Amino acid sequence: MRVDNHKTVTLEAVKDMAWVKDAANDKKLVQDMIKGSEAIAYGQSRRGTKITDTFSLKGFTKAYEAINEACGK
Repeated sequence: MRVDNHKTVTLEAVKDMAWVKDAANDKKLVQDMIKGSEAIAYGQSRRGTKITDTFSLKGFTKAYEAINEACGK
C-alpha cells in the first residue's frame, strides 16, 4: 500500500482483509494516512490479475479518533 508519495508498506492478506505485518510499520502507516489524502493498494488475484485500488483518505482522521474514543484509548 502506498499513501500519497510515501514508501510502500507491505500488507499481508488474510481472507478478505489485509494487515501490516508488524506494529512499527502499522503505526507509520496510520500516521501517513492521517497526513495523507489518498491511499493506493496494489495486489494480485489468485488468477494472477494485477489490481490497483485508490482510496480517498478524506475523513480518515476523524474516523480514527472516533474508533480510539469508542475503545477508550
